[in-house]
Amino acid sequence: EGNVLAQLYTDWDTPEQLARERAAAAAAAQALAAAQGALAQAQAAQAAAREALAAQEAPLVLRLEQLRQAAALAAELAADRERLAALAAEAAAHEARLAAGRAEQARERELREKALQRQAQLQLELKSAEVPRAWRQQLQEALQEKRELDRLSKQAAEQQTARQKQQAEQGQLQQAEQQWRRSETEWAQRETEWRTQVQAIHTGMEQLERGLAGWQVAIPEELARIRRAEREAELASLAQTLAAHLQNGEPCPVCGGTDHPGIAGQHKPAETAGETGEEAARLERLGQEARERQMACRQLMHALQAMEQQADQAAERAVEAKRPAQPDAYKEAAAAAVVEIPSWRSASMAEGLKQVHEHLSEGERQAQALQQSMQKLLQDKRQMDKQLQELNARRQALETLMSAQEQVSAETKRSLNEIQSGWTARFPDLQPDQVVGAAETLRKKDEAAEDLRERLEKSVAFLTEKQTRLEQLQAELSETDKLFVKCNAEQQALEQLTAQKQKQLEAWVQDQDAAALAAEVQTKLMHLRHQAEATAQQLDGAQAASHKQAQTEAAARQAAESTEQLCSDMQQEWGEQSAAEGFKTAEEVSQSLLAPEQQSAWQAEVEAHTKLEHQLTARRVELSTQLGDREVTDEAWLELENELKQCKEQDEAALQTVAKAERDWEDLQEKHARWSELEMQRAARQQQLGLLGKLQTVLRGNAFVEFLSEEQLMHVSRTASERLGQLTRQKYAIEVDSSGGFVIRDDANGGVRRPVTTLSGGETFLTSLSLALALSAQIQLKGQYPLEFFFLDEGFGTLDQDLLEAVITALEKLHLDKLTVGVISHVPELRARLPRRLVVHPAEPGGRGSRIALETM
Repeated sequence: EGNVLAQLYTDWDTPEQLARERAAAAAAAQALAAAQGALAQAQAAQAAAREALAAQEAPLVLRLEQLRQAAALAAELAADRERLAALAAEAAAHEARLAAGRAEQARERELREKALQRQAQLQLELKSAEVPRAWRQQLQEALQEKRELDRLSKQAAEQQTARQKQQAEQGQLQQAEQQWRRSETEWAQRETEWRTQVQAIHTGMEQLERGLAGWQVAIPEELARIRRAEREAELASLAQTLAAHLQNGEPCPVCGGTDHPGIAGQHKPAETAGETGEEAARLERLGQEARERQMACRQLMHALQAMEQQADQAAERAVEAKRPAQPDAYKEAAAAAVVEIPSWRSASMAEGLKQVHEHLSEGERQAQALQQSMQKLLQDKRQMDKQLQELNARRQALETLMSAQEQVSAETKRSLNEIQSGWTARFPDLQPDQVVGAAETLRKKDEAAEDLRERLEKSVAFLTEKQTRLEQLQAELSETDKLFVKCNAEQQALEQLTAQKQKQLEAWVQDQDAAALAAEVQTKLMHLRHQAEATAQQLDGAQAASHKQAQTEAAARQAAESTEQLCSDMQQEWGEQSAAEGFKTAEEVSQSLLAPEQQSAWQAEVEAHTKLEHQLTARRVELSTQLGDREVTDEAWLELENELKQCKEQDEAALQTVAKAERDWEDLQEKHARWSELEMQRAARQQQLGLLGKLQTVLRGNAFVEFLSEEQLMHVSRTASERLGQLTRQKYAIEVDSSGGFVIRDDANGGVRRPVTTLSGGETFLTSLSLALALSAQIQLKGQYPLEFFFLDEGFGTLDQDLLEAVITALEKLHLDKLTVGVISHVPELRARLPRRLVVHPAEPGGRGSRIALETM
């Protein structure tokens, strides 16, 4: 309530506001009067400007148009004068071109006459420079023979040099083979040493394994004996304990007797049982360790055997061939590798196991070293085999090359002797050493003749050019003369027109500039129009200002009236409210108000309390829903917290295990990817090696030709098999056996392969037809333009109705495959199916000869 009264008090300044509104209304009335005065002045100025424009606009527009025509006429006159000057210059130029053309015409005629005289002189020189055809032909043949002779001589010298290089290479090849044999001997010695070492380690491991096997038999027996003794000691100890609690005359709880003899040595059996237990545990521990060492010995022996098998397989030899030829060395190595195994009863059995472990470690280290040595031996063996193959290939290639080189050298010598012996008979007037000089002389004469011919050709072109130029000059002179006459006529007509335009221009503007006069008139006219537009704009602005000021004055007057009414209403409301609340003055209301900070603090406290109450109520409802009718004690709460802690620890351990497994899995993935990459590379290299080996095999002797023949035969057989399958409804197929012959695969009988001689006559025809079509297609592929035509001569008489139908259908499909098939047959069914037939009628006795007729369906 105090706030409401304070607001009324704050808004109760309406008397001052009423005074301000009244002052604003008076100022607005004054401004309206000033705006109405400015509007009257603008109306008077606008009326004066309209009157001035109406009186002067029409004469100024008429004069402006006249001056614009005068300016255009002046521009035309200036252009005509420029055209007159250009015509005068053009006429002078035409006259100069006429004089220059006549002079050039005289020079061209003089040059043409001189060229005609020089052409006649060149023709005479050409006749003297020409060489007879017979001499030229003989010299060309001699020069060709001389080149062939020089070529053969050079070839013989090159062949001699090549033969020397081949002999030197043959010597190097023999040295390389000797070096390879020495390397092979060294490798065999290294292999023998390696196998001796393997056998020595294997013998030592066998000795260790046998000794440990003896322990495995004896230790269990001793353990059984110790356990029996331990059991007996335990029974004695129990009896002693029972006797210690018996009293004479009381019944025994075991047997019920009342007589209890004394038992000596009450504590000794217990001590004996303890010692036997420790001994049994020690023997079991040593037995377990002995079994582990025995298993390690067996694994190492298996590794050595696998190593030997790998070496045998890699070297492609039998195991017996790998045994060394010195058995004494094996015996010595075996004797040196014998290991003394101490008795299991000995107190130093643990020391013996330690020695066994040391021997095993040494054996494993030596086995790893032998594994590396084996890899090095196999790598060296592969390199030696590769070197041997390369040496054999080089030797074979060199022998082939030397044989071919000898044949080529013999042929070269024979050709050289033939040319030298037949030279005198063919060219008696020329020696071999004179041919080049004669050819050079002939070349110079030919060059001179060719130069004369070129000059004659140039002279012909020069004369043609001069004649053309003379004709062109004559045409240009005629055209220039016409242009000169036309230019003079146009110049005279333009001079008359210029004089007329000059008189008209003087009548309009006298000696003044028409453009300047037009600009003055245009400026004056524009000034009048601009003044009229400016006064119109001023009038519009004054009207708008007067209208706006009238609105402002009305608004100010209405605001003053509203403020006066509001002041009266608020005074009445303040009186009512202050009387109701018990306040007399506004100062009392202000003093009773709370501070804004206190109001904000109390409001924030109320909101926080309400929010906390709402949260606690929601949490209580949630807990009641979850617990229902149950109650949780402090002990149960602690157990749940402990269980939660254990679950978290197990979860953390599981996460660590999963992380480790994921790292191991990623490691395995990387290793597997690397292995896959290496395996792909190995497979690619293996495939490349196989292809190279096959290529090396097929390139020896006639194997390459045979290989191509086999491949071509396989291709033909596949194509023919497809054709035969179509003809026989996939009943038969053609294959090639190992000897290069054809066999039939009977797919209707489980794919059984049988000879072609088992086919019937019709089946043999279909097979032959398929092979012929396939072979024809292969042959036509070799040509640039395939024939696309095939003839069949008879053979259809052996077919039954079904096979005949299949053959005709297949031939029709061949026709659709851009292959035309011609059939020679007397079978009526086949004739009826052919769309076009060429029928041959035999000759009649004593009549006309044979005839050919074309029949179509």
